[in-house]
Amino acid sequence: MAALKEIVARTGLPETEARSYLTMAEDRVRLYLNYEEDEDLSRFSSALADYAVTLYDKRTAVQAAQTAWIANAGVESKQYQEGSVSVRETYAGASGSAGASVAASYDLQLQDTLHSLARYRRARVIKC
Repeated sequence: MAALKEIVARTGLPETEARSYLTMAEDRVRLYLNYEEDEDLSRFSSALADYAVTLYDKRTAVQAAQTAWIANAGVESKQYQEGSVSVRETYAGASGSAGASVAASYDLQLQDTLHSLARYRRARVIKC
């Protein structure tokens, strides 16, 4: 599939990992478009690739933000010593939601990708 090749080219991921991101993108696009499992999504390969790459970018950016938060300021510790007794406390700092704002910006990109497909959505009519 063209989308898989594009994901591999844009992210540098191995094909098996890129395929898992493509599967997540296909599931989300199918749900958004109200398409059945067996319906072909090949005409949406560019949007699928964009969605999958954004999912990958979101995951790596959030992980990087969380790692940086922990390494730089996220973990605080205090040590007390009185005579021969010492106590050390380690705890999470005040900003416990590291990566949340990063994730929100990627969520908007994912939403924009889906909205670009809005004209292809199918309406389901349910008879009572």
